[in-house]
Amino acid sequence: MEKFNLFSWYWNTDSGYILLETSTKQTKMKFFKNYSVIFGLAFTLIFFSACGKKENADEIKLPFETKQIAKPAVKKHSPIKSSRLPKLKNDDTRPVLIKVFEKGQRAVNAIVKIKKPTRKLSWWTAETDEDGNAEISVPVKWKYFSVIAQKDNYALATFYTNNLTPGNSPISVELNLDEEGIIITAELISNKKIDEDNENVFAKITSDLYKDRQNLFAARSTVCENNKIIFPPIKSGLKRMKILVIFGDFAKSYSDYFDTLDGTNKTIHVNLLEGVKLYGRAVRADGTPITNVYFRATPRGLYEKSQIGHIHAKMKPDEEGNFEVFGLVEGHNKLLLTADYGDDLSSNVVLYSDEENRYVFTFPTNNYRTIKGIVKYEKTDEPAEGIKIKFVLYKRKREERIITTDENGKFEIKLPVYRTTLEIKEPGYAQIRLYLSINNKDNKLIELYLKETGIITGKITDEDDNPISGVNAYFMPYSRERYGETKNGYNAKTQFASNEEGIYVVSNAAAPETYCLAQTYGNPKYILPRENRKVKIKTNPGEVTIFNFIMKAAPEVKIKLIDENGIPVTRYELKYNVSYESGGSRGSDHVNLRNQEDWYNLQMWDVNKEMKLSLTAQTLDNKIAVTNDIEIISGKKSEIILKINPERKADVAGFVYNYDMTPVVDKYIYAHAGEKKDNIETDYLGYFEIAGLGVKKGSPLLLLIWNNDISYSTNVLAGSEDIEWILPKPKQITGKVFIENLDTPASKFYVSVGEHNDKKIHSDDGSFSTVFNADNSYYKRTFKVFVSADGYAAEEREINPSDINSFNLGDIILINKAATVSGKVVDKNNEPVRVSLTLMKMQMGRSYGGTESKASDGTYEFKNISPGEYAVMAFNELNNVRSEPFEVTAGENFIVPNLEVLTPDTADSISGTVTLDDVPLDNEKILFFSENKMIQNEIKVTNGKFETKVLPGKYVVSCIKRKVAAVVDLRSSNDNSINFKSGNSSFALEMPFNDNWLITLIRKFGDIKAPVASLPLKNKKNETISNIQAGEYMLYAFCWSKDSRTNITVETTINAGETKKIKF
Repeated sequence: MEKFNLFSWYWNTDSGYILLETSTKQTKMKFFKNYSVIFGLAFTLIFFSACGKKENADEIKLPFETKQIAKPAVKKHSPIKSSRLPKLKNDDTRPVLIKVFEKGQRAVNAIVKIKKPTRKLSWWTAETDEDGNAEISVPVKWKYFSVIAQKDNYALATFYTNNLTPGNSPISVELNLDEEGIIITAELISNKKIDEDNENVFAKITSDLYKDRQNLFAARSTVCENNKIIFPPIKSGLKRMKILVIFGDFAKSYSDYFDTLDGTNKTIHVNLLEGVKLYGRAVRADGTPITNVYFRATPRGLYEKSQIGHIHAKMKPDEEGNFEVFGLVEGHNKLLLTADYGDDLSSNVVLYSDEENRYVFTFPTNNYRTIKGIVKYEKTDEPAEGIKIKFVLYKRKREERIITTDENGKFEIKLPVYRTTLEIKEPGYAQIRLYLSINNKDNKLIELYLKETGIITGKITDEDDNPISGVNAYFMPYSRERYGETKNGYNAKTQFASNEEGIYVVSNAAAPETYCLAQTYGNPKYILPRENRKVKIKTNPGEVTIFNFIMKAAPEVKIKLIDENGIPVTRYELKYNVSYESGGSRGSDHVNLRNQEDWYNLQMWDVNKEMKLSLTAQTLDNKIAVTNDIEIISGKKSEIILKINPERKADVAGFVYNYDMTPVVDKYIYAHAGEKKDNIETDYLGYFEIAGLGVKKGSPLLLLIWNNDISYSTNVLAGSEDIEWILPKPKQITGKVFIENLDTPASKFYVSVGEHNDKKIHSDDGSFSTVFNADNSYYKRTFKVFVSADGYAAEEREINPSDINSFNLGDIILINKAATVSGKVVDKNNEPVRVSLTLMKMQMGRSYGGTESKASDGTYEFKNISPGEYAVMAFNELNNVRSEPFEVTAGENFIVPNLEVLTPDTADSISGTVTLDDVPLDNEKILFFSENKMIQNEIKVTNGKFETKVLPGKYVVSCIKRKVAAVVDLRSSNDNSINFKSGNSSFALEMPFNDNWLITLIRKFGDIKAPVASLPLKNKKNETISNIQAGEYMLYAFCWSKDSRTNITVETTINAGETKKIKF
């Protein structure tokens, strides 16, 4: 024990620590910040009275009890430093009651910790008592957090809460320490001597797999002895892990990948890279020093994709703006610096280990914008004086600015160019919350209206009229804008929660307004029927609106996995996919089960009568069990037993390589089999294995991957386990863009390859370089490159990617002014409707997508449009509507006549029967068409019956699988009848050349057209389409892999029993 021959202390009221400093080390002790001064003085008196005058260190008696650590090797994994925790009042917290079990017995003296999953390491810590209980209070506002338990050599036990109901009610958590953990030791290796006394070390184990990261978030250490770091025990069965070490002046370093599948302790080598120091100075353009800088460094070349040497740090330069950064990687580095309330500054530098690296970073000064506006009372249209307006800026950290409106209701503020929200919370009025655009120009005048409020209240019950508590939900205006905003600026989203009696109250609902119930969550035992989500709830100022609604019992899905001998399996990964019979998928998810006892309860939040569940279970030794198309019904209890099939293999597995045969690392690869989807990341060798589709061997699969912002796809067969997918070398396009003449290079413009989305380019001299994948079958032809800029129509260039690997388009001068296409979308009552829209160029030209009509007034606008013939397509859940074609000229603002679409409110529920030659159809899909409209994507026919929402009237109904169509007159009833008749005619097709074609057969009934068949021809010139109905047709042929795209349309009439030859 050392002598206290040099001793000092101080307390830090910000962090809540007392620091005891001796000649050789520092010791931190935690205390309550509120009593820092009193405790500090008391501690000083006690400490000096106990040991201040002792000369012999062995005789020192500490004024508190000490315990010898029984297992130092385990305890050494180390103290996790706590950040400053906020001071909380009793009414701001809720208790978390934690029970910890140790192999079925109550765990005594186990360490429990609570943390909100954020970047900050803020822990609430406690120790279990003799009954294995511990209690920690957390903020009421937390909706989710993580709990861990740790003791001796047991693996860390974790628990995650989610969607907690607001309130002060206790939360009960149980954690089981029932698995001996695996000890991971990191051994540090370096050519440079490692300073043993260096306390500046941080190490953690991480994983590329999300399910494994959940089990590793507490696997951290700050203790290094003998060049080794020992981590807390972790679970077995974890994959794709690596160790991150930040140590002294070394660069940020990672180990190779490893796993714990074999269940043994491991020592992992971590090669520490020698770090390089950077001396920097941050100043503004006028030479003023900057004293607060966020610094980010990304090494180029070898370490660019590996995260090695990547640095993120908040710097505090001195008064001269000077700062130092340690641990950078030698060589080329891309630096990104951000000054508080300033633009990002990007710079490429070269750093050397044997030289002094000094750089001056000069920030621009034109980084502010002026925001002006006026606030009025909506009811009287009079200016609102003295209203507080809060501006919240988000850039690295959150900062608020508050101003007040003047006597004319006006306001003005100068703000840095950050992502900003504007908020007004005025008592008696609906809250206003707006997202402000980010640019360096002064914004136009913002008009805000204070809207009065009403109250929405009611009772939530089940189908037996029993109250349901703990339901979290929110109302949304029936016609809402993006981000939940309305044209008047008030915040549209109103949240609420039901109490024990099922009562809820929304006291700040905007009025007058029409709301709908948008979503419910919080109580997993119940779900909200879809028909309740579109019920209109109207509010009036100062009035109470009562809205009671019923929730259905959620389906209870219990799952058990057994091996080939019928013995339950307790450790496995469960993947599940929910799909709709009518088409589409709600998505997939997975859960990693450890020591699962008997049945596992799968929660289903959003279920309707058409949902199907597919399950795939995979054990640690890669044995697989699969089941498909399990019907999920509200309130029904389903017990599903999955049995491992020893013969079952992965759906698809293999390696992905770049064109130079280097592995494609850490990229998600997606597999599609119809509506079933699954994905996984490639490992450090480029290997992947997908087993969550559950399809038959030999079934066609589509694989997709994004690599360096380029998409690639390939077709394979299920069951393939030795795939070597080599991605082709991307093609490069270069050029230089000018505005109106060669003296004005474009600084911002857009480049679109083929029909890809526009890629925004920023350039100092108008030059650009972009890459694309030319080996997709779609691009084996001559195709177009579009170059445009704001206000200027696109210039087109044609290239043939089969010839060379790079293309220089030369100088491109944008001369023609761009056109604008705008219009309005309404329902049958001329009310505005929010839908998705696409602007489609006729004759298979370019399409412009990605816009929506505004819910407030139904308007939409397409900008930067080139001259040509177009049509607008509108899409919603009920129908697709196309406008009549129209011609757009350069610089024109073309207004499209109103598009009328169906909505759930304006459409009628129509049902009936469907037969083919008087035999009911089953498990088929039909389409409804009226003039320029397709009503819904597909309607499912089951046992000869259908149900849909349309307006009564005349329609053409087609069934593509059966190649039939019929004209029907639908009524608002359930006794409609659709009778298809089979055909006996045939089309004998002869194509102009042998290639890949797509043939679409369209039946014409006057002005209404409906597709009845779609046939791909792969490397074929001749084909026959049989069993065609007599009538008038359009045959459309599209070739997508010849040197230029070929589109041929033939119109003809065929008689009953006729075989008609069609030569394209």
